[in-house]
Amino acid sequence: MAWVRVPAVLGHPSGSNTPIYMYYGDATITCSQENKKGVWDASYREVFHFPESGDHVDSTSNAFTAVRRGAVSAGAVGKVGPALDFQGAATPAALNVSDGTLPTGTSLTFETWVNIRSYVATRFVGPAVKGREGLTNGSPVVSCPGAGWQSANCGRGDRITIDGTDYMVLAVDSETQLRLSAPFTGATGIGNKSCTMSRQFATLPAWSTCINSGVGCTYFPVANGNLVTGNRSEIGIVYKEGNPYTAAGVSLVDLSGSTTDATHTITLTADGQNRHCGVSGAGVVLDNQANTTRAVLLQTTYPTLEWLEIRNGGTNGAHCIDYVMSNPSNRAVIRNNLIRNCSGQSIRIASSGPQFADITNNIVYRGNRNAFHIQNPLGAGSRIRIFNNTFLRNGSATGTPWTEVSTAETPNPYVVLRNNIIVDDVQAPDVTWNGQALCTNAANCDWWNAASGDNIVGDAAPPTGKFISDIGPNPRGSGFFGRAEASLNFIDAGAGTENLHIQAGSLAWNAGATLNGVVHGDVDAQIRTAPWDVGADELPTSAAPPRIACSDFAASGTRPLQFTTYGGGRPGRLRGRRR
Repeated sequence: MAWVRVPAVLGHPSGSNTPIYMYYGDATITCSQENKKGVWDASYREVFHFPESGDHVDSTSNAFTAVRRGAVSAGAVGKVGPALDFQGAATPAALNVSDGTLPTGTSLTFETWVNIRSYVATRFVGPAVKGREGLTNGSPVVSCPGAGWQSANCGRGDRITIDGTDYMVLAVDSETQLRLSAPFTGATGIGNKSCTMSRQFATLPAWSTCINSGVGCTYFPVANGNLVTGNRSEIGIVYKEGNPYTAAGVSLVDLSGSTTDATHTITLTADGQNRHCGVSGAGVVLDNQANTTRAVLLQTTYPTLEWLEIRNGGTNGAHCIDYVMSNPSNRAVIRNNLIRNCSGQSIRIASSGPQFADITNNIVYRGNRNAFHIQNPLGAGSRIRIFNNTFLRNGSATGTPWTEVSTAETPNPYVVLRNNIIVDDVQAPDVTWNGQALCTNAANCDWWNAASGDNIVGDAAPPTGKFISDIGPNPRGSGFFGRAEASLNFIDAGAGTENLHIQAGSLAWNAGATLNGVVHGDVDAQIRTAPWDVGADELPTSAAPPRIACSDFAASGTRPLQFTTYGGGRPGRLRGRRR
């Protein structure tokens, strides 16, 4: 292969040709006659042919150098001569060219021959041009080749400062592109912008204070904690580089001073790689240690708590999640959490009067008291839905045994249990109305709403003649009863090494009801397919070993809670934790 530069090439339609002659075989010529710098004019920035075994030399007069980085080998056979072999399936592979900078707004053309043997999802193949940050006035899109935002665990809710102005990150689309929650208001520019990124808050209590009162909202101030009059919603994103999150003498999360309603809500969540995926220590951890306070206090009317690991505590009153609400207009969503080794109740509803809550896709194990407990009689019209949870070995406190699930009143027509694993080989019963009493007669067997069913429980069916025929096993409705932990075939149920994902052969596989609209995916955010599995984990329909991974998307194909615009056209507010 030869690269030849001639002043002009004549041909059709000129009617004449330009002959090009090639001479070879002259034994008197002993050195190269090429003029490679003369072949490429000033419009060429750099040209590489890769014959070198070391660093590669630019053929233009610019004389740049290209250096192989990572799994790149020289000497491969290419389409038109020597080539490089990029073997970056496991580790990054690149050719770094130190070629200076181009003026802002310069157009360029990149040309090469590429033969792709195989493609690995999420891997990038192509040129990366550094230092060409792109921002356009009126657009929310920020691009910065080489930024590495995903690798740095940047995400929604983070603060990014561009030319001295703070913006909030709505989403990180890739390593090199993100979107702002509001359009960029500065001057359009490419390659001449500076930016820095950070979390918004140093601690979880600092975030709570901002949400409850408006105090300490340094970067994006609000007037107060009234989300209704402020026409906003709040979504707090927790990132795991602060693990474990602790707070001495106070609750890690205290949502008790804000005003919310059904369209102006508060959510605390984790995204993507910061989620626990059903395994302790894999995601964000809220550790109550030996505190006497509640780890999470939800005392606002419309809270959502999801994707967090919450654990430990120092006394019987140090509940992991405590929902305390006297306002009759309320709805708590507690989903996709991993709750373990709580000294008090793992999840408690503490108030009297009408209560509304959806408790779904949680894994709760080895707490001192109940996995779920209702402290006081509920008001008329209440609705508590406990769907697709995995409860194991809770109620281990010394003295009177505490069951997995209990409520303070009987009958309790307001509580519906569906698709739950409620098993404990160590003690009985697993489900009672008061946390202790066995089901020995019809009156105290009729504890739960008649829509309950499809649960797997360790308790035996009530004795013959001691229950009404339409009640069925304990809890009432269809399902399995008298089952041992071994029948669930968890990956690991051992103390301290728990992994309560189910495996092929589990009794829970395909044994549940389909509960679309209330439960979204499973504890790994994987799609559930009918018939659903019982418990927080969903196996593929083929019953193959589970893919224990964490997706950033729920069953609907969208994020579980999206950044949303509420009434009046003002956007909701998205807040992140500060690094």
